[in-house]
Amino acid sequence: MLIKEDSLNRLYQYARAITNNNDLAYDLVHDAILRSRKYFILNEQAYLKRSIRNLFYSQYRKSLKESLLKEELEVMPLSFDDIIVKKNEVEFILNLLEPIEREMIFLSLVEDHSYKEIAIIMDIKIGTVMSR
Repeated sequence: MLIKEDSLNRLYQYARAITNNNDLAYDLVHDAILRSRKYFILNEQAYLKRSIRNLFYSQYRKSLKESLLKEELEVMPLSFDDIIVKKNEVEFILNLLEPIEREMIFLSLVEDHSYKEIAIIMDIKIGTVMSR
């Protein structure tokens, strides 16, 4: 399986949007490609995105359990009146979202997927995508 540079970049962007971490995104894309070589894949991009997603959430759940045991999370409430939209503040707000919410935003706004396509990629019901 030969992956074009453009496809590889899109996979990396997708992984980066979910993880918010350059190194982890690179590792997830690498691991997903290695996994895909074991199987005959009809829709390579969809398979790789789902594989990246599954690998990340497995790691995320593990790290979340570990972090909850170590410290309590403090959340600082923000009102919309206090938010001036600038690049750094948008990034800060995106970091407050759960990875699944960041993933939906990325797939919708950056990748321009429909709700139905997002539901298929994320393996969730379309109503869940529409409600978030």
